[in-house]
Amino acid sequence: MVKQILAKPIQLADQVTKAADEASSFKQECAELKSKTEKLAGLLRQAARASSDLYERPTRRIIDDTEQVLDKALSLVLKCRGNGFMKRVFIIIPAAAFRKMSSQLENSIGNVSWLLRVSASADDRDDEYLGLPPIAANEPILCLIWEQIAILYTGSLDHRSDAATSLVSLARDNDRYGKLIIEEGGVGPLLKLVKEGKMEGQENAAKAIGLLGRDLESVEHMIRAGVCTVFAKILKEGPMKVQAVTAWAVSELAANYPKCQDLFAQHNIIRLLVSHLAFETIQEHSKYAIASNKATSIHAVVMASSNNSNVNNVKNVIDEDHQNPIPHPLGNQTPNQMHNVVTNTMAMKGATKLPQKPSSNHARSNSQGNAKLIHQVYHHQQQLNGSISGANIKGRELEDTATKAYMKAMAARALCYLAKGNSSVCRSITESRALLCFAVLLEKGTGEVQLNSAMALMEITAVAEQDTDLRRSAFKPNSHACKLVVDQLFLIIEKADSELLIPCIKAIGNLARTFRATETRMISPLVKLLDEREAEVSKEAAIALTKFACTNNYLHLDHSKAIISAGGAKHLIQLVYFGEQIVQHSALLLLCYIALHVPDSEELAQAGVLTVLEWASKQSNMTQDETVDTLLHEAKSRLELYQSRGFFLLPGCFKWRESGFSASPVTTEAPAKVVKESKKNDEGVVVNKFKPKEPYIGRCLLNTKITGDDAPGETWHMVFSTEGEVPYREGQSIGVIPDGVDKNGKPHKLRLYSIASSALGDFGDSRTVSLCVKRLVYTNEKGELVKGVCSNFLCDMKPGAEVKITGPIGKEMLMPKDPDATIIMLATGTGIAPFRSFLWKMFFERHEDYKFNGLAWLFLGVPTSSSLLYKEEFEKMKETYPDNFRLDFAVSREQTNEKGEKMYIQTRMAEYAKELWELLKKDNTFVYMCGLKGMEKGIDDIMVSLAAADGIDWIEYKRELKKSEQWNVEVY
Repeated sequence: MVKQILAKPIQLADQVTKAADEASSFKQECAELKSKTEKLAGLLRQAARASSDLYERPTRRIIDDTEQVLDKALSLVLKCRGNGFMKRVFIIIPAAAFRKMSSQLENSIGNVSWLLRVSASADDRDDEYLGLPPIAANEPILCLIWEQIAILYTGSLDHRSDAATSLVSLARDNDRYGKLIIEEGGVGPLLKLVKEGKMEGQENAAKAIGLLGRDLESVEHMIRAGVCTVFAKILKEGPMKVQAVTAWAVSELAANYPKCQDLFAQHNIIRLLVSHLAFETIQEHSKYAIASNKATSIHAVVMASSNNSNVNNVKNVIDEDHQNPIPHPLGNQTPNQMHNVVTNTMAMKGATKLPQKPSSNHARSNSQGNAKLIHQVYHHQQQLNGSISGANIKGRELEDTATKAYMKAMAARALCYLAKGNSSVCRSITESRALLCFAVLLEKGTGEVQLNSAMALMEITAVAEQDTDLRRSAFKPNSHACKLVVDQLFLIIEKADSELLIPCIKAIGNLARTFRATETRMISPLVKLLDEREAEVSKEAAIALTKFACTNNYLHLDHSKAIISAGGAKHLIQLVYFGEQIVQHSALLLLCYIALHVPDSEELAQAGVLTVLEWASKQSNMTQDETVDTLLHEAKSRLELYQSRGFFLLPGCFKWRESGFSASPVTTEAPAKVVKESKKNDEGVVVNKFKPKEPYIGRCLLNTKITGDDAPGETWHMVFSTEGEVPYREGQSIGVIPDGVDKNGKPHKLRLYSIASSALGDFGDSRTVSLCVKRLVYTNEKGELVKGVCSNFLCDMKPGAEVKITGPIGKEMLMPKDPDATIIMLATGTGIAPFRSFLWKMFFERHEDYKFNGLAWLFLGVPTSSSLLYKEEFEKMKETYPDNFRLDFAVSREQTNEKGEKMYIQTRMAEYAKELWELLKKDNTFVYMCGLKGMEKGIDDIMVSLAAADGIDWIEYKRELKKSEQWNVEVY
């Protein structure tokens, strides 16, 4: 293939040389071109002879470029062959053309020379720096990648290891570089290095593979290149350090492309990873030792190089290893006890015959000479492989403690991502002795080993929660492995001071349906965690307890009573009232369940749970979820039935008595509440992420005055950096806490400001937020000049200064979902801020999931023309989208209506009163009002008479518009 690519440029070079000899004009210049072309032709022929060694990707690009240069050179030289006078007159060749062509030929010579050097074999290549070819002028990083991949193809093992290190650095630094490495064919030689390189090279290559597998397409490419086979081979036979990095790479690929989970399982990688977990973790790990097909284990080398007596001696040594196992991490358990544990755990897989306990005669046959033989064979193997092979137990035992721990940590991490959401993989894991390993490692492992083991258990139990068969087989209450796992999870939750806490809470919650009615020990420590200072812990504890108390749990009644007995009600009430938003929802859901299941509880009545639920039902942010809203209604009904409608709590005692109602069971259910779907784009909206006690510290990037010098007051537009940490939506607000203290010596309170930028920010990178702030300065009744604290703080802010930000808050002013809606925006002064964010999203930005096709109509009221904010932006939108955007200004001190009245915003609207009234009759018209409070009354005055003409009460009609989220007001 490469020879075919080179054929045409070689032919063109010969034609250029021949035409240069025949030139009748510009002979000197043609001779110079001929000289360079001959040199280039020589390099091309050299490349053709070495075509089998050339790295194809740069070859194609360089040869294509060279072919174009030679084609142009041929055209230029052919113009110099004409002899006729007229031909010379009409063919004008500037001298610069020869200089340019000479330069291009020099570049082609440099490119082909670089190609030959970079494709040279390890024996022929010098160690000097190859430099960059001229073709790399516009993209030097590409040629650096070519060079490293070429070394992977042809370099020595040491050079290939260095090249893999360079590719690791490139892939880690930039996602685009990783894509280039894959596109330029780097995966194949990296996998080859993983299989055949020295230990350091294998580590670097495996690390590069893990870093490159960052997305679906990249991992699919690696799967096609055979990464599963290579990784399976390494996990079976490679050095332990390489195996650890390979396990990490498996976890990366599985995390970024879950579809490869089954492919890895088909290549036996699950069993291999579990075997690494089991090594020196459970006593019978040798039963599951990985068999090697190659003569790389100590025993295999001895078999190949020793006589029969030596073979027997080695066998005796190995038998002695079986009879003198390593100490068990759990301490006092006997071999027979662990034998029973493993046997029961493997029951679903099918019991296999355990190896017979070696006789004492084998142990007595060991001798010092045999040990020496083992030592010699081990060192022979280490010289062959460059490291201790992880494929045999004796080799693995000699690895250092840190390497063993890292191997276990990465094996657990890989199993975690392989198990995530995959029932078949989880079944394979649980049918092995992995659960036993996780239980031991949670107790005895180091930090990363423990964390990854907890994460793996969390993912496995999450799948088991949804898969009934898996849950019943792997987590049976009488299973020894399950008991060990639950015991360790319980101890971690009970201590409540570990970074393992959250995954362990989730794992216990996932297993909620596996516990018997009598086993309530998990409830109390989880209830205590509801009072945890960290909101994330309280949230997860509430979610876990909800899985115990929810209706889907057969024992929900028993568990609900246990939660109440442990004091859960008082903690939940505190969380619903005062907890952070991430906790409130979970706490309310759990409170609803226990109120629904145990409505006659004295503790719930005393704690005032009914009052809490009634309060929560009036909070819009708590009832947006359909499940919570429905459950809240049912729980309230049940509590009211027992506490208000049929029974009363006697003062001084805790017994119920009937009063005026039949004792027969009540069967009439409360009418189901109709769940109303919001018309606004409120899905996934974040509120109160940052609170006054822990604000986000932003930085001022821009602060500029946007009103004229003669305007009555200054208004400033400012941009703050958020680094993407303040996830706001169009129509929301943020709080700003000014520096300093008030007259009482306390920190200033926050002030709220409507956000003036779209969710992407003014710079389009979702890393900034903008405000529109008017400087407040006035004279009080005493004649003193008063300056607004926060407005002046913000307007005086210099770029680079820090600012304390809270929020985002608010859902009232969110945009409607309907892209075909009619949106009428009414603003005075800085009330324009939320509408600027609306309009930027509608007309200045491009979104895959949103394209505005409706009508946006903006009314902006200001005192003077110099006070018109963002005028140029809005006029540009109107010019570009005349059918979708209407713009009307009301300048009160400069404009009047036909009656000579000042042009306020309601005055301007009166000119379009009938048109506006017809729009308000439509279901997809939304009115947004932001600014001075008096504006709303003026608008009411306009609409009353128009509505009355149609027989409609405007005030009642406006109330209905508010209920349907079509009338939205934010005034001050």
